[in-house]
Amino acid sequence: MPNRFHDLFKITIIIRAFDAERYIAEAVKSVVSQTYEGPIEILICFDTGSKTLEALEIVNKIAQGNIRKNVYFKVIKHPNMSPFRSLIECGFKNASGDYIGFLDHDNIYSRTFVEKLLEKMIEYDADVAVGRTVYVDEFLNPIFSRKVSDLKINPRRLLIGGNLVDMSSVILSKRCAEKLIRIAEKYLRNRYFDWLYEDYFLSLVIVKEGFKVVFTDETFYLYRIHQASTTGMPRYNDVRYYFSLERSVKTLIAFYVVYQDKLTALEKLALYVALIKRVCVLLYGILKWIFVRRGF
Repeated sequence: MPNRFHDLFKITIIIRAFDAERYIAEAVKSVVSQTYEGPIEILICFDTGSKTLEALEIVNKIAQGNIRKNVYFKVIKHPNMSPFRSLIECGFKNASGDYIGFLDHDNIYSRTFVEKLLEKMIEYDADVAVGRTVYVDEFLNPIFSRKVSDLKINPRRLLIGGNLVDMSSVILSKRCAEKLIRIAEKYLRNRYFDWLYEDYFLSLVIVKEGFKVVFTDETFYLYRIHQASTTGMPRYNDVRYYFSLERSVKTLIAFYVVYQDKLTALEKLALYVALIKRVCVLLYGILKWIFVRRGF
């Protein structure tokens, strides 16, 4: 990659830290070790509602030992809040990069992740780039991999099928992020919408707004599935599963409120079907909980 590319573009990687002490070192180190030679800002959004300050201490130790001149650390502490609110109010609003990436504290970038996605964005003049996802267990043993090169994303498919793109696999342009801030701020005034699925909501907005998206399987990140994660949870037998459905319903409602006058007839139909499907499963879960509690 030519030096002029490195000199021109700065990228901010947002890492939200809530009770993140177990895995955050690996996440941060994977950003520090990127092959990209341009400016990298690591923005840590530390939730003071965490049980301990250990995650913050781990980050500070890594920052003090950092010898790469192109990597900068910025740590912002904020009161306890939802991931969606933390992403917008702490992450987006404090990111100074030309491009913005996200890495959950328990996930890991491959070394070429930033470089390859930025190359694709510049080559195709895109606002969004998506890399491949490799699912691993808590010890980083591979489980399966999701290719994105043939992924066709449109509003109807997202509405019916649910979220297809994880936040950690995405890099956005600053222009795209600013648009998302303006839309999201409408909901941050209402606590009901605190628990949106931020990556699901942002995916729907990005596609509906017509931002150009590019996909590449040339690089990847590791999505760690562990006891506290929602991916791979026991369906119908875990309260987290029903909580995830509730968040999905709120996400669809928020999307409808924003775009109700801009949705096509087919998109509205897809939205209604998606809502009915999720609400029915939620009702099933509530009834099952009641019957179990009463000993039926």
